[in-house]
Amino acid sequence: MNNILLFAVLIISNYSYSQNTLDNQFEKTRGIFMEHSLIHGDKELFYNKSENVLDFGHFIVPLNLVKIEYFFKQEEGQNFVYLRCFDKIPCINDDIIELGILFKTKENCYDFINALAELNQMNLNHK
Repeated sequence: MNNILLFAVLIISNYSYSQNTLDNQFEKTRGIFMEHSLIHGDKELFYNKSENVLDFGHFIVPLNLVKIEYFFKQEEGQNFVYLRCFDKIPCINDDIIELGILFKTKENCYDFINALAELNQMNLNHK
């Protein structure tokens, strides 16, 4: 009986820890986005853990269906993070193939890319 109780407590505490870790990683990702992206107007970023989906307010992006990459626009000297649907099949709002997000610097782009990759991986490990 004690072993069963210990096992149950261990599972519950593990689940609680992974939830907190996932929440912390999202807050880190959100912080990078809010501080360093150059989006005009209201910036919003929400995360649906159950579906592993980012909500940018007007754009819904399923993280498991996009490739996340850095892109530098030479002419304007601008740094972007692109979220591109695999196989050019629309997956953003069900009708968009890619979404570009402008950031202040290349370093900010890679911080966001790495934070998203970690968030995605943590969500996959969580399930």
